[in-house]
Amino acid sequence: MKKTKLYKLPNGLKLVIHADSTRHSINANLITLFGGINASYLKDGKCHNIPSGVAHFLEHLLIEHSFKGNIYEYFSDRDVRFNGSTGNQSTNFFIDTVSDFDELLHDLIYMVNKAEFTPEDVDYTRKAVLEEVRKSDDNRFRQFSKVTRSCLFKNYTSELPIGTLRDVSEMSYENLKLCHSLFYRPENQLLAITGNVKPDEIKKLVTDIYASLDYKQLNVTSFIPDEDVSVAKESGELKWDTADEYVALNYKIDMSNYKPYDLLKLEYYIGFFLEYNFNESSLAYDEVLTKKISNYSINFDSYILKNFFVISIGCFTSDFSEFISIAEQKMKELFISEEYFNLLKNDAIIKFLLREDGNTKVISAFVDNILSIGYEKPDTIEDIENLSYLECNEMLNKIDFSNKCITKIVKEN
Repeated sequence: MKKTKLYKLPNGLKLVIHADSTRHSINANLITLFGGINASYLKDGKCHNIPSGVAHFLEHLLIEHSFKGNIYEYFSDRDVRFNGSTGNQSTNFFIDTVSDFDELLHDLIYMVNKAEFTPEDVDYTRKAVLEEVRKSDDNRFRQFSKVTRSCLFKNYTSELPIGTLRDVSEMSYENLKLCHSLFYRPENQLLAITGNVKPDEIKKLVTDIYASLDYKQLNVTSFIPDEDVSVAKESGELKWDTADEYVALNYKIDMSNYKPYDLLKLEYYIGFFLEYNFNESSLAYDEVLTKKISNYSINFDSYILKNFFVISIGCFTSDFSEFISIAEQKMKELFISEEYFNLLKNDAIIKFLLREDGNTKVISAFVDNILSIGYEKPDTIEDIENLSYLECNEMLNKIDFSNKCITKIVKEN
């Protein structure tokens, strides 16, 4: 029997349980809504900046200097899969085990929520984090993403979650402890558990573990400035020592007036539209090849950041204006054939059915819906079956595509 449900505990924690009696292993993913985008907080009515890279630095400290010592080594010695990661909007820690789940879940929750690190630990960990930053600085597409973000957004930091050399070098123990106290709280977390579990027992276990933790009242609150839909800059470029130049057309779409279920459908419709217009069988790609603009595929992607849907269409080429002209034309036409729409819809149904064979894929999709679009129900195969060609065209034609920027990677002279 398989069952997925969202619980909201009295302490504010969101608990997602996917019970599957056919599985042997149990997976837990503890997500804290603190990532690269969190750049400020309010204290005593005043706004204070958070240095870039704090969330990522905290990820290292919580793993390497937990109440069990290096928690990665601790879990590894017990044959438990474990890892942590920091993104734009959250920091995630997960375990996967076939035994002793109750004890290991306790250790995971304590590791994340009890900051045991010392000033000496901060100085020790700083060296490893600085090495990561230096490696990141050598990655042109990581740096390119910073350029793109700085063009799209005014108030959302353009720095990567990993931080800058300066900010990491100057990061203080006091600031790290404050940010942990501010963000690592049950009301700012989501715990997703999947496997052969009994939901009522898990709910009680999680409630009891959190009740044993000591959370202090704070006069500090997280603060993310409001962002309007207009782009910060219409263009930007990264100069790089490269033989392959690159250009991208980026759109910023306001989602604030959409209901969560409409956003669920819109994700499918935009994905179908981009696939039809820019994949290797598309007319746009054929034109790129015919005009010898590039020998590479067209890259296209979309993601959600707070209240905005971002679409990027890019290509390795030095004929910047030619490629942008082709991409802009397709975005103005907003066309997708009904036959291809139905093919993509059927493909989405097949992917959904295949997803059902993997516990983590099912719950990951549900968690993503909760965190990115606020849709607090598991999507179903009926949701995909109910997608319509007519509605797709109606929703696409209501989108304001006027807020855009062009970003480039150009050869350094």
